[in-house]
Amino acid sequence: MLASYSDYLMTRTILLASSSPQRQRILEQIGLPFEVRPSTFPEDLDKDSFHSPVDFVRETAKQKALNVAKSIKEEFALSFVSPPKIEGRDDGVERVVADCDPKLKLLPHLIIAADTVVVLDGEIIGKPKNQMDNINILEVVKKVNNLTMLNGQRHTVFTGIALVLYDKQIRHPEKYDVKIMHDATEVRMAKLTSEMIEAYVNSGEPVNKAGGYAIQGMGSTFIERIDGDYFNVVGLPAYKLAEEIYMMCKNRML
Repeated sequence: MLASYSDYLMTRTILLASSSPQRQRILEQIGLPFEVRPSTFPEDLDKDSFHSPVDFVRETAKQKALNVAKSIKEEFALSFVSPPKIEGRDDGVERVVADCDPKLKLLPHLIIAADTVVVLDGEIIGKPKNQMDNINILEVVKKVNNLTMLNGQRHTVFTGIALVLYDKQIRHPEKYDVKIMHDATEVRMAKLTSEMIEAYVNSGEPVNKAGGYAIQGMGSTFIERIDGDYFNVVGLPAYKLAEEIYMMCKNRML
């Protein structure tokens, strides 16, 4: 999809507000040039204060994007290494001149931020911080599966995306629009034995993964089927993001 604008996209400065190797790999796969600028947003929003997990994941993605936009604004201000001075022109119009670091003054055209959560029975299953935490998370999923008459219990993976699009005409750190969207993928996890869970946890792979498993790794062997975008489970819905950026290029917004 983005191949139609590959040359043009090479002229754009696009920042990924994430240090996630998985999200970086997805952007590489869809052919989007980017630079990594991790967000420092603490991700401490109160889940219970939101009407739904979707609202939570969308707001978290938004705050991650705005965090990077704020840091860019601060760097832009600091790039003026000497007080601006006013010079007159022949036409009587004053012009503000300042010595700037061009690297700091050069604004990005787009910031991409994302957040992913796993939801089971309407409840967000957090990222395990250690091995014991991960055992508890996977045991919850296993317990529900064993109690159902279906072949396996489904859970939903939501990824929120926030795009900060800077104004093409007025290149200023405060001139931007924010678009927020999300995608959902239904995932059916197999019924797991205690031995399977313990071995997987001991591998170290699931730590800091939404829901306590990595579908792009050994965790893929626990998944019976999915309904939706596979990349959404990994951390970034490839189709939805590419479609949005494609339309930005087509409409000359990016």
